[in-house]
Amino acid sequence: MTVDTTDMNHFLFNRYILNVKSGCEKKKLEKKWKSIFLRKSIKFIPTYIKDSIFYKYRYKSYWRTFHVHKDIKYSLNSKSMMMDIYEPEKKNNKPNPTIVFIKGGYYLSGDKKDYSRLGKVFSKLGYLTIIPNYSLYPKANFSGILEEVDTLLQYVYETVEIFGGSKDNINLIGHSVGATLLSSYLARNISNPIKINWIKSMFLISGAYDLEDLFIYETQNGTEEILPTHKVYGGFAQMNGYSPNNILQQYKDNTITLQPNVIMIHSEPDRIFPSSQSLKFFETLKRKSTNLSNIRYFKFENYQHIEFIIT
Repeated sequence: MTVDTTDMNHFLFNRYILNVKSGCEKKKLEKKWKSIFLRKSIKFIPTYIKDSIFYKYRYKSYWRTFHVHKDIKYSLNSKSMMMDIYEPEKKNNKPNPTIVFIKGGYYLSGDKKDYSRLGKVFSKLGYLTIIPNYSLYPKANFSGILEEVDTLLQYVYETVEIFGGSKDNINLIGHSVGATLLSSYLARNISNPIKINWIKSMFLISGAYDLEDLFIYETQNGTEEILPTHKVYGGFAQMNGYSPNNILQQYKDNTITLQPNVIMIHSEPDRIFPSSQSLKFFETLKRKSTNLSNIRYFKFENYQHIEFIIT
């Protein structure tokens, strides 16, 4: 074992010991995961090239149905704190419904331009679409990234009308760790409704919501030393404080009134974050909430983790 276990709680330590792989097993698994990642990456190269060309050269003239405002700063605290705004063509005097998309990338990679396809699709449907960047690990840990998301959301609420968006129809979408960030933001602000009551809907796609379970899943796959899960949260002792499923345990059953609609979506087979993550958080939300009609869970078949959001 090379993972530092000194700040693990007793229960997590015992689970880790039962699931940790030998060095030889880890090498075999690492080779397997690298092969899978390479195949998937090659598959999406044409899509990335096409979207990159569109983002750089054609965004101003694409069917003349929307305009892209690029690299809008939502804070001066970091160079990474910028967003692209896809503004649809104005057809009447009514404000446009708004979507804010929080990307994934395991806190290590990804850029807002990689999701220009989503900006195109949503804006052509009439949504003012906002796709931000945030700082990446190791320049920032989860706490810092979550603060940036908080800053972003407050900025969007205060300025969305400038770009023709509606304050009364702001919808958040998070994919992968983007869903983890949004769900953590939601869970940590349950008792601070001013932070969340303005959100109409929150779509959580293929996220991780129980971080200790996620670490054990990575251990079973032999990737716990490669992936930064425990490091980005500041160590094992800090993980539960950011784990959405764990945060909600402080509330009694049937006591939480959720203002935004929460729609959880997961695809199978998902080798990055298993669908059990979404199902467990969904069951916790149902148990704690007083308004079950606001909570939905949908499972889709035959989509991998990244395929679900790119295709």
